[in-house]
Amino acid sequence: MTKITAAERAFLSRAEAVTEKKRTRAAHYEQQLQVLIAELQPGNISKLSKQILKILTQLEKTEAEQEAHARKVNELRAKQQTEQAVTHLCAEANKLAGTDGANFFTKAGKIFDNQ
Repeated sequence: MTKITAAERAFLSRAEAVTEKKRTRAAHYEQQLQVLIAELQPGNISKLSKQILKILTQLEKTEAEQEAHARKVNELRAKQQTEQAVTHLCAEANKLAGTDGANFFTKAGKIFDNQ
């Protein structure tokens, strides 16, 4: 287990705001598509179809970014939870072991950091 880095902690602290921004952007593209589709008439199909295609491309890109972001957030949160569980386990072991065993469990916890 590798320790969660400062950059990863910073990423997680901003994760909700980024997720919301991507949701808002996707909703905006979907709204633009609905407006353009409502405006489709026989005389302007060519012009509007180009705009629709452009917006669909942007929407697909945004959704792919959103999925990648969510996957990274989930991976980092799992990593963070594992790290916290190991830290908690070592702290509990130190309490149970008392002064003599404390150094052993502190050093044992560092083994997880190096993997």
